Amino acid sequence: MREDRSRPAFCAVGGQHLRTAYTRLSTGAAPVRRTMKTAYCVISYNSKEFTDYVVNALLSQTPHVYVVDNSDDKENRYSGPAKTHYIDGNVGYGGCFDAVLRSNLVTQYDFVGVFNNDIQNIPSNFVQVMECRLTPTTGIAHPGLLDTGCPYPHMRYNPKVPVVSCLHVENVCPVYSSSVLMEYSKYRPSHYYGWIDYAISAVSKQMGLENIVVNETYVSHLRSAVRKKTGNYSEYTNKSTSTYLEWISKRPQLKEMIDTMKGKKA
Repeated sequence: MREDRSRPAFCAVGGQHLRTAYTRLSTGAAPVRRTMKTAYCVISYNSKEFTDYVVNALLSQTPHVYVVDNSDDKENRYSGPAKTHYIDGNVGYGGCFDAVLRSNLVTQYDFVGVFNNDIQNIPSNFVQVMECRLTPTTGIAHPGLLDTGCPYPHMRYNPKVPVVSCLHVENVCPVYSSSVLMEYSKYRPSHYYGWIDYAISAVSKQMGLENIVVNETYVSHLRSAVRKKTGNYSEYTNKSTSTYLEWISKRPQLKEMIDTMKGKKA
């Protein structure tokens, strides 16, 4: 295991996993070739068996896989092959997300996936399919969700509609444009329990980018599985709403963007 405790900065690993995108000049010239680099970062808390599955599924498809682990139980820390940044003590989903924002992943890659580790049924071509849908105008891309692991109908897997353009994207396993992550970073620290999906979706739309659900692939989401496993579910249900309202009240510009977005149909 390779480890970095000094700061949440993940250095590039050997090999390239690049996607080629084409943009057309306004003059009508031929498409200009550019490379799109994508990293995947898995968040882990006292649930290494969940993390092992997600990391191994992704590593079989790309070398650009990383882990942020904030386990306070050393026996349940991730210790596999992905490059890992360890946080001493539980800082919540928000703290782990902010560790990604502070890392150099957002400057070394065009897109960064930030994945919960309570997902299953990752297809063997997941990375290839997702990355084929990433373009310079993509803000956030998310696979369809196979089951009821998400309360939002527009997020549910629908093979009849390959790609759904939407306002809001859930943050189960999204792939973000690094430009969106850098813009959202202005509003750190993130909400402790991770209610940032509306916020970062609104930031993306404010930037004029497209948020999409890619139904050409999918995952299953074991909703709140880690919170239930680690005994934090009751705390989450009791405190998540009040802490979110306090968090967003201190960010009026962000709240205005979210309110504007919610006034439209997702």
